[in-house]
Amino acid sequence: MLQIENVDHVISQDELQDIAERLEGASGSDIKTALADALMEPIRELLETQYWICQSDEQGQHSWKPTTNRDSSALQGCLNDIPAAEVKVRPVTGNDIIKAIETNTRTVDPDEIAQFAAFASTSERCNMYFPKRENLEQDRISDLHCSSPVESQGLSERKDDICGL
Repeated sequence: MLQIENVDHVISQDELQDIAERLEGASGSDIKTALADALMEPIRELLETQYWICQSDEQGQHSWKPTTNRDSSALQGCLNDIPAAEVKVRPVTGNDIIKAIETNTRTVDPDEIAQFAAFASTSERCNMYFPKRENLEQDRISDLHCSSPVESQGLSERKDDICGL
């Protein structure tokens, strides 16, 4: 589940599900990069904006919102022309995240993930390094066996030393 409670966003549950499916198999680093990129999208739009609309709330506070309209109420200018406290940044959308996922290259190839999963599933060969999660409470290192090439390097003889026995 993505932690987005501290970010102003308009992302539906359906969009979150779509995002989760698109991130299937991505590394944590890839996810972090995509989300950081998505958070920057509203800022990039502010930097590219040429037309702004001034809005006032009930208390008379002004805020400037980017617009693509060149109508009579829009003023032409750049972000630097507007006081920072008055700039209205739009919320992050699901499309921002999807765009970031599609434009960022994954650092881990799906074939590498499949190879690792196949290797990890052979933990019976050396469950000393990959103990089954459900057995962690009852397993003791001294009870683990290893039939991998590591055993031929003297690990089995040193089991008592490793375990402090």
